[in-house]
Amino acid sequence: MSNLTASICIGSLAVAVAGVFTLHWPILRSGLDLADEGYLWYGALEVLKGKVPIRDFRAYDPGRYYWCAFWMRLLGSRNRSVRVAMLVIQVGGVWLATLLVHATRHSWLATILWAFAISACMRPWYRTIEPTFAIAGVAIAVMLVSDPTPTRAIAIGFFVALSVLAGLNLAIYNGGGALIAICLAPASSAASVPAIVGAYLTGVALGLGVLLLLFARIRGFLRAYWQRKIFAVLRRGTTNLPLPVPWLWRKTPTGRFIKTCFTALPLFYVGSLVWLMFSGASSSSADEVFAAAVCVGIFYMHHALSRADAAHLFVAIPPFLIAVAPLLFGSWLGWAVGLAIAAAIFRCVHSRHDLFLAYRRTPAALCRYRVDGHLLWVPKTLAAVLDTMRQVVDSHTAPGEPALFVPVLVTLYPLFARRPAAYDVFCVYPANRAAQEEMIASIAQQGVRLALVWNGALDGQDDRRFSNTHALVWNHLHARFQPVPLMTSDGDLRCFVKKCDQHNGI
Repeated sequence: MSNLTASICIGSLAVAVAGVFTLHWPILRSGLDLADEGYLWYGALEVLKGKVPIRDFRAYDPGRYYWCAFWMRLLGSRNRSVRVAMLVIQVGGVWLATLLVHATRHSWLATILWAFAISACMRPWYRTIEPTFAIAGVAIAVMLVSDPTPTRAIAIGFFVALSVLAGLNLAIYNGGGALIAICLAPASSAASVPAIVGAYLTGVALGLGVLLLLFARIRGFLRAYWQRKIFAVLRRGTTNLPLPVPWLWRKTPTGRFIKTCFTALPLFYVGSLVWLMFSGASSSSADEVFAAAVCVGIFYMHHALSRADAAHLFVAIPPFLIAVAPLLFGSWLGWAVGLAIAAAIFRCVHSRHDLFLAYRRTPAALCRYRVDGHLLWVPKTLAAVLDTMRQVVDSHTAPGEPALFVPVLVTLYPLFARRPAAYDVFCVYPANRAAQEEMIASIAQQGVRLALVWNGALDGQDDRRFSNTHALVWNHLHARFQPVPLMTSDGDLRCFVKKCDQHNGI
């Protein structure tokens, strides 16, 4: 990586911009997710109001919300500004990836192909923070593999600690990868490794110290972070809603390419790490990038396996693609394999979920729907459900009034200009009695007149229905509210109206 020139940096940036905007520019005018998209959109709006993520509303780590709020300040407090903010993040990630790939083979053709493949993996758009930080983790690991000096180790440790702002899990993944990279660095002698590790941990401690001082100035934040982020995960015993891993030999509805990735990637990372530990050291750019990508990628497999679906798998894909680049693009056979991988990614990940392409294939299935002042292409079935929900929301509540949209309907809050009646706006985990009683008390205190509940079997599992994960809240709604029939195609969508406010069914 030391031989990077201005022309390579500018060329890689141009490739990254071309890849991202060719594949993802249509998201500015297509698609609407009722769960995760609103989790980011609503949170950014709350930050603009002076609220603090985690302390004042349920959220991921705060960095992404402040980033989106910054772009809302520039471009206006609209949903489209959030999408632009994520596109900018994606450009940065793909740019880093193109620099790393180009350093391995010095082939612009390979760089362009892999830039488009990595960009295609960054779906859905509202999760691009994770793959971008995976690529950033590879870049900092390359810096440690190529030149593991104490000064550099301190700076990188400091950066790793600050990345907690983007996600505690991302900081752990990148921090662990950097630590292994120091131990495998060919430029390090056995005697210098302890000194480099000590310098790196010093940098981590300094960064965490700065964060603690910053967080301590925000009243109640540290306590909320411990109780609602760290302790909640420890109490659940899992970082995500788990799904069975679709190994190749297991009968699942998952596509063969996805199953192959879940099976092959852990084997590749473990086998490569063992090989790096026992092989002779090499200081070529290709070998440095390969070693760094393996060190980081093996940690990101936790993210993929914590909820074994395609969306979480492809967070772990960019380090793998960077690692195999020097192995593939040196022979015609490698090029054939690389083209096959890129084609599979486009077919299984990008084209299947791209509404712009869907419109070209079946324009009659989509329609224009106004979202936050802009017209978006969405499936007609979704538009019909949204129209029905908008009618019942407007009939029973006023703008700015509290309402309950659960468990995966958080997008309705900013879309319909209502505010949540409870802290947990994305309540997909089973809740204990205390948490449910807190939600019921908040519903009563806020004077909620309307609740929309999607009581579907999340992940196809009945025990993940809202009526099972929040049985006390479900019973409270039936006791104090009147069910109102909704004429929608989704039979799991339920509407509850306060009995004193009950109107005709919609």
